Amino acid sequence: MAIYSRQYRYRLPHTLILLVAIALGSFGIVLWLGLRWVMVAGVLIISMAAIAVWQRQLNRHTQRLSTTNAANLLQKDVFLSHLNHVEHQYSDIPHSFWVLARQRAEAIQAITDQIAKKESAFVRDLLETLHTVLDLVEQLAQALRAIREVKTYRYQQLAQQQLYSSHKRLELTHTQLQELRDRMILDTFQQPLLTSSAEISTWLQTLIAENKNGILGE
Repeated sequence: MAIYSRQYRYRLPHTLILLVAIALGSFGIVLWLGLRWVMVAGVLIISMAAIAVWQRQLNRHTQRLSTTNAANLLQKDVFLSHLNHVEHQYSDIPHSFWVLARQRAEAIQAITDQIAKKESAFVRDLLETLHTVLDLVEQLAQALRAIREVKTYRYQQLAQQQLYSSHKRLELTHTQLQELRDRMILDTFQQPLLTSSAEISTWLQTLIAENKNGILGE
């Protein structure tokens, strides 16, 4: 994000040059025509308008950058903030089981980030995968709360089944992404094991579909 911000500042030289030109030009006009209140007021109005335009342009960029980063689950801090939100919502669930699920989710995020850095073409699929992981984590938390709150045997069993299903999907997602990451590493020094980028994308879409099928309401 810091690099992107620096790059953006280098895209604003025309605006900065305009501000400097207005300031120097206004100062020159004042010296030429004399120090009159009408001239001073005009110079101030023009300068303030130019600064306002520049500030608005900068604010729009900052807002766009903030929105982009908020959706970028490949950034660890962004992903962790989503996990923290779920944890806060379900703070009353059994802590030990939640810790295991959270650790699994964090491991998945780390692997997807590694894959994205190796091949940026898969970023979109990887982001979608992480969204399904967050949904699975929240569903798992809901199941933990249900197990604690429901009293009848039938619904206890249903909650247990949902807990097992969500946990299993997280484990499978972690294992499959780890295998994909390992295969991509092997591709760097021997004959490729995956035939094309299209095959990897299809593989990721299948994983996403399987995760969605394991989420209630999908």
